[in-house]
This record gives sequence, structure tokens and C-alpha cells, in this order.
Amino acid sequence: MKQIYAYITLATIVTFSTSCMELERTQKSGKTVTNNIQDKKPLLQTNNLIQPDKNLIKDELYTWATKLDKNFDSSKLTTHKSLINFITLMNQAKRHNINEYDMASFSYGENRHSTPTYASITLSFHCLKKYNDRKEELPFTADDLNNEFCFNSKLAQALKISYKYYSMQDIENTVKNYPAYTQLINKLKIAAASKNYPNYRSDYYCNQTLCIGMHSGVKRLLDGYSQYNNITDFDGFYVEACSLRYPCYENLYLFITLVERIKTIEKEIDEKDFFSKVLNYQPKPKEFFGFNYVSFDTALISTSTKNTIALMYTCVEQYHSKRGDKITPTSAQHKAFLAFKRLDIDLPDNFDKSVFDETRYAFKEFETLTDNMATIHSANGDALEQSIKKLLQ
Repeated sequence: MKQIYAYITLATIVTFSTSCMELERTQKSGKTVTNNIQDKKPLLQTNNLIQPDKNLIKDELYTWATKLDKNFDSSKLTTHKSLINFITLMNQAKRHNINEYDMASFSYGENRHSTPTYASITLSFHCLKKYNDRKEELPFTADDLNNEFCFNSKLAQALKISYKYYSMQDIENTVKNYPAYTQLINKLKIAAASKNYPNYRSDYYCNQTLCIGMHSGVKRLLDGYSQYNNITDFDGFYVEACSLRYPCYENLYLFITLVERIKTIEKEIDEKDFFSKVLNYQPKPKEFFGFNYVSFDTALISTSTKNTIALMYTCVEQYHSKRGDKITPTSAQHKAFLAFKRLDIDLPDNFDKSVFDETRYAFKEFETLTDNMATIHSANGDALEQSIKKLLQ
């Protein structure tokens, strides 16, 4: 029984790989892969004894995705070689009812999502889905790219020797006539972005967040943020605001929520009143065996810290006036939205697309607020002090 299973498994891999090579040769006719395979016989026998092993096919595709040239530079031959093979294998897998979304889920799967490159591999299949939907024919076959370039075009002309491509410039000129293919390379380059700490809006972090939302559920983008119900007075607000004053992207949504909480507690408070309370804030003394003492980091009540918190509050108020009735997106939701827009991919049918509705959520306004907060954090103490004085006039 084990011998029969081993034969079936081997037959699956060999036949799948052989058929991919046949597909590459059929591309020479100028037709798309999907058009050429329609009249071919099925890859594998479909009787009761031998069935295509989908897991093996998925493993093969996943392996090819990991081998993609991560530079995605259209001026490099390696980019086109790896990408053409990747597209060919994916189109072949569709004959066994394995589509790009299946492969994206497989890549993100339980045994994959802990690897550093899970986002780039997963998103490469999402990018490929949009490309294949355009039904643009491939610019090359694998055989085209395996032929060597001409070293001396004058010599070739004298000897009447012809070459498919004489240089990389010929390759690049060909690619210009295939806009969908060119866009795919650009998108894959974004999907393969490396870590760029501490830029939390970088492609790397946004891509990871988008993957989580698409494959673990949109609740992961919306939940898990404190509502600060434990904050009951201004002292509690100030202490928490100090911990959120650092330029961490995740802190922004929390600070907005914290401001909403203090406004609920204080009821009637305008900007100048708020400034006054922050700028004059002193921590309440605590009692210990009849003695009063103040246990507080002096840096938290410095002029620079107070000015920063006051100006952050001003930016939040400006944000609220601009967003109108639109909902504030969470930090995770906004990062996923940025990746979605940059990659311009189609979302799976089971994904709640309303979380990226720009008429419902204040994505643009949130982006502006993020930039304004970054400006505050990059300003020196004198600039902060000058801004406070201007706003108090």
C-alpha cells in the first residue's frame, strides 16, 4: 500500500512539473497560458486510483514564491525568469481548482505565518490574482529568457545569426508593451519590502497588518484597544498621556480615545482651559505613614512634556473638526488600508470590505493627524514653547 501511495505522489510531482514545461513551450505561439491549456488533456488521470495531490502542488507553488527575486528590478534578468515561472505554475495549478486565494491562505497558514517573510509571500498571490484577471499575455516564455544575449551584434549581422534578444535593453523595451506585467513587478516590490524601524507606516508593517486582517479576520484590525474607562480624573489622564506622548504609531488611536475620555469627564472644557490645566499640572502628593511625598518622574512634568501633550490635544481637536461624521479608524485598520491602497489588490469575497470604506472612515484625516503628530515630536523645545504662546493669544 505504501508503494502505491509513493508512486502516486511521485507521479503527481513529475507530471505537474512536466506539464509546466509544456506550458512554457506553448507560450511561444503568442497566446496566453490559459488559452493554450484548454485543449490539452488533464494533467493527471482522474480515475479512482490516481488523483492529483493538491497539497504537493501547493507546496511546489509556495516554494516558487519563496524563490522569487525579492529586488523585483525590471532591469534584471533574474526578476523576469523567476516571475515567468511563478505565473506559469500558478496558471497550471488552476486546472486542479487551486486559485490564488487558496495559495494566499495556504501561505499564511498556521505553520507559515510565524516566518519573517509570510506577508510578502502571502501578498504575492493576492497581487498575482489581479494580474491574472487582466488576462494579459505573458511577455516572454522561460525558454526566451534562457537564451544567451548576443555579445557582438555586428558579428551576428555579418554572419546572419539571429538572436531573440540582443541585450537587457531589448527585454526592458518588450516589458513596456505589457502594462499589467509592469504593474505586477511594482506591486511585488512593495509586497517584499523589508523592515524599516521605526517607520510604522512603512510597507513592511502595513503589509503584515493587511495580511492579518484578510486571513485572521477584520476583528483583529478593530479590537484590542483600551477605552480608558479606568480614567476618572485629570490626574489619571495626564499620567496616561505621558505614556502616549512618544511617536509610536500605535499610540495615536489610543491618544484620541484618551482625549475623548477626558472630555467626557470634564464636560465643559475648551482649548485654553485644557492648556492651563496641562501647563500648570503638578502631581498630587501621596501619604505614607503620615508623611506626604511625591513619587513622579520629573521628566514627566517638564515644560517640554507639558507642551507636547497640549499641542497633541490641539491636533486631535483639529482632526475631529475635519473628519465630521466619519469614524476614526484604528491604527491597525489604517495601516491595513494603506497597504491595500498601495498594492491595489482585490479583496477576498469573505472579507468585510466596509472596513476600508473611505466615506465611512476618516482615513485621509487620520493620515494628516499622523503627519502633524510627527511634526510635533520632531520639533525642539523652543518651537513648542513658541507655538503654545501663539495659541494662547
